[in-house]
Amino acid sequence: LPAECISHIISLVTPQDACRLLVVCPISKSVADSDSMWENFLPSDCKQIISNLVPDSSLITSLSRKYLYFHLCHNPINHLT
Repeated sequence: LPAECISHIISLVTPQDACRLLVVCPISKSVADSDSMWENFLPSDCKQIISNLVPDSSLITSLSRKYLYFHLCHNPINHLT
């Protein structure tokens, strides 16, 4: 399948299932690690939320979306709501 199709399929599952897919289907690794796929799992206002927490916005743009997703999972920011 083309990368676009794989990316679309992965975007329909949970982040946990996307990670499981890496183990089962190594061909999808580049797609499952791509920022465009992980962008689907982040809230639409993620950049704005994080920029309120981190004064250096260049740091935010340099992080992979996958890293950012898992970082937010392990370091929730619920105290801001």
